[in-house]
Amino acid sequence: MILNKHKNSKNGFVALVTLLLVSVSTLLAASTLLYLSGSESLQGFQSAESLAVLQIGDSCIEEALFRLKNSQTYSGGSIPIGDGSCDVALTGSGGSGSTREIYASSSIITSIGSFTRRITASSTITANAAKISTTTDITRWRE
Repeated sequence: MILNKHKNSKNGFVALVTLLLVSVSTLLAASTLLYLSGSESLQGFQSAESLAVLQIGDSCIEEALFRLKNSQTYSGGSIPIGDGSCDVALTGSGGSGSTREIYASSSIITSIGSFTRRITASSTITANAAKISTTTDITRWRE
């Protein structure tokens, strides 16, 4: 009877160690999955915000081209667009046939950080013969 009791305690010890190893393995796997899902979620959010700030920059360049078409002396400034903002600077001088460089820096500030994109475009201004209207042709676009 004493021998049988000692044998049962060894079986209980093996079962306890096995249970402990399985629990630790399961905990490690669960924590790894939790970490990976958090990383994927953060990357998805960053990707979405990066795309949003790029769209703000595109809109900003379009707005600057519109303002430049209406006034060849337009020199830039700050333009609020949606949840973000954009700063525009222009180089060169106005006049028909002139090329102007447009520099736009768009940004969004979120709870996890700030996202910024810079876009440069070159535009050629052309006035019609009567000098009544102008067109702006984009000759270069770089993000």
